[in-house]
Amino acid sequence: MSETINDRDAARRLAREGRWQDLRRLLLTSVDTDTGPVNAWCRFHETHGTIEDYLDDVEPARRAAAGRTDAAVEAGEPAPALHDEIWFGLVTASLRGRRTAVTPDLLELAVADGVWSVRQAVAHLHRDRRIRPGHGQDLLGLLPHAPVADRPELLALASAAVAGIPEPYRRVHGWIALLPHLAPGQRAAAVAAALDAVLACHDAYREEALAGIVAHLSPRQLERAAVAAADSPYPDRRARMLALLVPHAPDRWLPQLFATALASTHEPARAHLLAALAPRLPAGPRRRALAPPARWPTRPPARSC
Repeated sequence: MSETINDRDAARRLAREGRWQDLRRLLLTSVDTDTGPVNAWCRFHETHGTIEDYLDDVEPARRAAAGRTDAAVEAGEPAPALHDEIWFGLVTASLRGRRTAVTPDLLELAVADGVWSVRQAVAHLHRDRRIRPGHGQDLLGLLPHAPVADRPELLALASAAVAGIPEPYRRVHGWIALLPHLAPGQRAAAVAAALDAVLACHDAYREEALAGIVAHLSPRQLERAAVAAADSPYPDRRARMLALLVPHAPDRWLPQLFATALASTHEPARAHLLAALAPRLPAGPRRRALAPPARWPTRPPARSC
C-alpha cells in the first residue's frame, strides 16, 4: 500500500474508499522501541497531539469489523473479524478510560517534565471534554510551559472557559488566575469581566473576590466598586470593602471616606476603615483616626446561677 505512517489523512482516505484490509493493516502496524513494540499509528497521533483523530480512525474500522462479524454469524460461517472488532473496541475503551486518571496537577507535571507536549495535553483535554465554557481551568496550568507560538490559542481557550463559569465567585478567581498570563491589551477586558463577576457575587463573598482584582481597577472601576460597597446593608462588610479601595483611591475621595468612617456607629467597622485610612491622612485627621474610642466595649456580666 502506498500510504505511510506519516500521512495523517491515510486512515480516513482508506475508510472513504472502503479499503478495509488496508485500513486494518495501517491500524495494526507496530514498530519496535526501546521499551518494546508499540502501535505505530497511535504513536504518530500521540506525538502530534491528535489522539482524538486516532480514535476517529479506529471507529469506522471497528464498525466494518462488526458488520463482517454479523454477516458471518448470520450465514453460519466462522467470524474471524470478531478479533478485530474486539481489539478495536478495547483500544477505544483503553484510551477513553485512561483520561479519567489524569488530574490537572498530573497533566501539568507531564508537560513540565516533557512527557507530553502542550499540544498533546490540550488534545487530551479536548478528548476529555474538559475544554468548554466553564470547564477549561485545567488550561491555566499549561500556560507557563507553553511555547510562544501556542500561547495565543491557549489564552483564547482559557478565556472562553473562564467566561463561561456560571458561578460569579468561581468566575472571578478564574480571571484572577488568568491575569498574569495576559498581555496588557488583553488585561483590561479581563479586569472588566472580573469586576462584573465581583459585583454579581453574593454580598458575603464580595469582599474576598474584590481583594483579588482591586489593584488592577481603573478609576472608573474603583467608583463602581465603591458604589457597590456603600450599598451593602452590613456595616462590617461595607467597611471592609471600602478599606480595600483606600490604598488605590484618589486623594479627593479621602475626606468622604473619613467622614463615612467617623459616622459609623458600628465600632469594629469604624475601626477597620479608620485603620486603612490612617496612612493616607494628614497629621491631624490621622491622630483622630488612631485615637482610642470614647468608650471601650465591656465584657457582659457573668450570668448568675
